[in-house]
Amino acid sequence: IHLIAGRFSTKQKRLKWIKKSLQGITHFWVQDEASAKHLNNLGIKQVTVAGDSRFDRVYEYAKENKKLPLVAAFKGESKLVVMGSVWPSDFTSDQKKLKHKLLIAPHNLKYTPYLQKRFNGLLYSQASLTNVTKANILIIDNIGILANAYRYADIAYIGGAFDKGLHNILEAAVFGCPIIFGPKYQNFPEASELIALAGAHSINDPNKLNETVDLLLKTNPRDVISKYCVSKRGATEKIWNGIFKN
Repeated sequence: IHLIAGRFSTKQKRLKWIKKSLQGITHFWVQDEASAKHLNNLGIKQVTVAGDSRFDRVYEYAKENKKLPLVAAFKGESKLVVMGSVWPSDFTSDQKKLKHKLLIAPHNLKYTPYLQKRFNGLLYSQASLTNVTKANILIIDNIGILANAYRYADIAYIGGAFDKGLHNILEAAVFGCPIIFGPKYQNFPEASELIALAGAHSINDPNKLNETVDLLLKTNPRDVISKYCVSKRGATEKIWNGIFKN
């Protein structure tokens, strides 16, 4: 039994209660040194710091280079802000003031009618290479588009952090895309690390989106973000070799 890409902290008090069960795991492949230290302090020594295999997954997905002609036509020569996995709590009137093209993908498709009514945007299912060029707001109303749409983004806003917690930011980061999100990101180390590199910004008020977009367009940290993602790759190979070649 191997535990892969684990992350543990001192806040997880229940680990002390299931210590004997954890001892039955053959090996722990954890994301960071803090996790390894915490397990060691519990008397668990079969631990290796391998990194986060999610970086390998998003890299392989991005490498497929799937084109989205409708999104490319929608963007044209304009700057594009992609709002991915968003909840109603992520929206304010400030977004209507954005001077750039806006692509919106709700966390749940049930929010699509709400978004269409609020923003009067063009639905992706109704878009064509002709009418999409005239739209300023495009709303994704199907599954499987968002991860590839980030490749066209100049800025990505990732939803959830004004609600239950931040959604996946790596799908955008792998394209070097500067990222914005709300205040509930503390359980995601990649968010804190990108903030420290000035590749991401957390906002406490959704109305701060506009000015934060302008800031990131000005500073343009795309190279820093790309290098960060590249530096995090390799966990999958390390885990695979550790399990099957040792």
